Amino acid sequence: MTKHSVFSTEEVKLHNATAEEVLNLLEPGSIDLVMTDPPYIISKDSGFSKGGDGKFNNYSTDYGAWDRDEFSIEDLEGIIGQMKRVLKPGGTALIFFDIWKLSTLWDMLEGQGFEGIDVVEWQKTNPVPINSRHNFLTNAREMALVAHKPGGKPRIEDAREFGVYPYPIHHGKDRFHPTQKSLPLFEELIGVYAPEVGTVLDCFSGSATTGVAALNTGRAYIGCEPDPEYFEKSVERLKQCEKKRPKAAGGLGA
Repeated sequence: MTKHSVFSTEEVKLHNATAEEVLNLLEPGSIDLVMTDPPYIISKDSGFSKGGDGKFNNYSTDYGAWDRDEFSIEDLEGIIGQMKRVLKPGGTALIFFDIWKLSTLWDMLEGQGFEGIDVVEWQKTNPVPINSRHNFLTNAREMALVAHKPGGKPRIEDAREFGVYPYPIHHGKDRFHPTQKSLPLFEELIGVYAPEVGTVLDCFSGSATTGVAALNTGRAYIGCEPDPEYFEKSVERLKQCEKKRPKAAGGLGA
């Protein structure tokens, strides 16, 4: 029995808890797609540069208050191992991460035994301008890595050539999270990588865009969000979504 709050329906389970807590509750081989946007760990000394001895070397950055201060690269590596455990054979992990640290994420996925690693790019059609002498890339794109658990045939349906997905940033009044992603983008990605009767997990739910996208495309959803404010706002967003759309074909068990 969980000790934290859970918003639960036939198709949704959103936990007011950390990824580590929720992953420990899930059965092996129960998830079709993990699609998530973890903290980029860019607001503190964090250890992104991997040396030849396999250890992570630290450097300091300060780019945003949205990063969880207590979250580390070692935490993320452990969570990726748990992602693999709960994925079905052939299941997919799609993880957005800081563009400068994709090689570190790639190393972690390979180290945990994932296969077929590739890059997905969100090309923002309405990027917010950046005025910085230190940043030579605009804020016009975000990157993710996609990888598959061995042992089964991966689901890849109508993926875009070169893995580039052009969509606008959401600037609506219902935006309440600093890293809130594009809903149409997530709907398309779920359609590519998750079976029509499937379950999507987001270990860092934030604004529950993954959950809304899963419901809109007929998939079931499990999410983890430890922040009480984001959890409550996400619950309301999911409730509104469920009123407007047909039920998922699969649903969640008890």
